Amino acid sequence: MKKPIEIQTDMSIIEDLVGLKGNSIQKSYYPQLLSIIEELDREKEKYLSIFNNAVNGILRIKPDGSFFDYNPAMALILGIAKDTDKNFIDDFILDKSEFYNIIDNCRKSNTTTNFELKLRTTDDRKIIVFLAMHLITIDNEEIFELFVQDITEKVKAEERLIQGQKMEAVGKLAGGIAHDFNNLLTSIMGAADMILNEEMDAEERKHYGNIILSSSDMAVELTSKLLSFSRQESVKKAEISLVEILDLGLAILERTINKQIILKKKIDVEKDIIYGNKSELQNCLINLAVNSSHAMPNGGTLTISLDNRVLTEKDAHALDKDMQGGDFILLTIQDTGSGIKPSDLPHIFEPFFTTKKKGQGTGLGLSTVYGIIKGHGGYIQVESEWGKGTCFTIYLPLV
Repeated sequence: MKKPIEIQTDMSIIEDLVGLKGNSIQKSYYPQLLSIIEELDREKEKYLSIFNNAVNGILRIKPDGSFFDYNPAMALILGIAKDTDKNFIDDFILDKSEFYNIIDNCRKSNTTTNFELKLRTTDDRKIIVFLAMHLITIDNEEIFELFVQDITEKVKAEERLIQGQKMEAVGKLAGGIAHDFNNLLTSIMGAADMILNEEMDAEERKHYGNIILSSSDMAVELTSKLLSFSRQESVKKAEISLVEILDLGLAILERTINKQIILKKKIDVEKDIIYGNKSELQNCLINLAVNSSHAMPNGGTLTISLDNRVLTEKDAHALDKDMQGGDFILLTIQDTGSGIKPSDLPHIFEPFFTTKKKGQGTGLGLSTVYGIIKGHGGYIQVESEWGKGTCFTIYLPLV
């Protein structure tokens, strides 16, 4: 490892170097030169103080991975002594090909490159570090300077948090399924028990038989929603017209929703062909529109519209990190109903969350819609003001 250069400010040495001895004219510049040297000394001390006392690691390596210089924090991260013959790339980096690619990109772009990297320390621990790397030149030699932060514990904490959230979601899901199926099975077993009564006439048997069939249908529907929600149910997709889906959906809604509700349609699109499943998307539209109608028991206005929108990569990632930029069609369902309470808004897409009275909903409707839209490479957004109405906007990529 290269040793730092020691700067000496002894007057006789300076005089020898610049030929000041015996020359009164040149000696007149001596105080200025000495001042410059002293300033360099102070700057060097500042640099060494920052370098040696930095909390994060500072590392300089040659293109072949050999150490040029490193601070005490970097030595602590890697578990190495003040002087070492080890090679940073060969002895510490787990994915060497990835690091060589990063070096090449850093050299070509000539900018600071930020990335995460997995390392193996001298005591065989695997750690994750965040690095900021840029290229510098020292004595006409290419040197890569890296600022290193050990984020191993941070990553583990995030993983534990995510795992905890997953387990909480699974618990809610299991509890909701058990509750709903228990209710259905209670109805089926009760009706079956009544049918076994030998004194019951045919009409009564038929009545309890219908209860069994109805409860069984509800169990099938619940299972279907669960499969759709988990996206394990295979669905056939093809190029379809969203205008056609909207027209079919409106025809159904006109016959089923409250007649006091004014139904409006706004279509302003040049393109409407998407790649998806017609049945699933129609169910999404009907589900959201019916929910809106329930929020307007005394009437109101339900507006369903289609618009085209171009999203940049930045716009798309702002909505959802998994979305890609491009041409989209927006399906908007807006009502003038009661709206959603601010405390409920963050939870509306959670499975089994419902604001309806007991027995009026499974709480799977919106979570199913969310799963379907995500499965189509899209995004669903909701805006609501309590007492004034709600607006759902669905982004779907065009073909």
